[in-house]
Amino acid sequence: RPPPRPTPLYSSAASDVYKRQEQILKVLDKKIPIFCEKPLWWPAHTLGTEEVQIKTENLIDAFDHNKRILWLNTQWPFTIPAYNELYNATGKKNKIENFEMWMSPVSNGQEMLIDSGPHFFSMLFALLGAGELSSINISYAVNEKNKLATLNLESIYSHDTGETIVKFFLKQCKDPPRPAGYAINGKSAERHIKMPEYLLSLSNKTNSVTMNDPLNESVKSFVEAVKMNKKTDREAIKNLSLIHI
Repeated sequence: RPPPRPTPLYSSAASDVYKRQEQILKVLDKKIPIFCEKPLWWPAHTLGTEEVQIKTENLIDAFDHNKRILWLNTQWPFTIPAYNELYNATGKKNKIENFEMWMSPVSNGQEMLIDSGPHFFSMLFALLGAGELSSINISYAVNEKNKLATLNLESIYSHDTGETIVKFFLKQCKDPPRPAGYAINGKSAERHIKMPEYLLSLSNKTNSVTMNDPLNESVKSFVEAVKMNKKTDREAIKNLSLIHI
């Protein structure tokens, strides 16, 4: 009889978003730290934001009880050092009056927000801390000629240091390279990917700054958090549940 398999040190959840909650609960039962794709989960039926927050809190409580970390793969905040270098803003903290982000998901309809929304909300948390959305305006349209969808979200993000006008622009794109980037107070940075080397950079009209792959940085941070026995970042994950708007 073969010896029993050792318990894994780490796990990941990258399954279908509608089935992800089931996968996370199985890992929770085994008491294994988990690196989870975003969003954390998505119900097959519509839930109100309050119910989503309660389910999210209960899930985090369960991981805390098992002394294991639940980590969401939020990559875009790892681009902020490159952005600061691009604008020579290292060490400076100016008030953020406006934040815009644009992405080009393959999907359309609600799936556009499910696929790309967590990137937007993770940047809001990284730059401004926990907050709430108000005065939400969402528009959706499909181009009659090419059948490609656009989804635009505009809102006010209220946080501890004030209010910020936030805008999120999604334009469906079937083939790479798919444009993506963001702007802080009107200073924009476009993400570029050089293939086949997969070299990443942030650029504006005059300069370009290379950066490490944010996915690799996210994985490294997860592994380091496990080694240091860190708890789940409760506020960060709760903030990402704002996607259930």
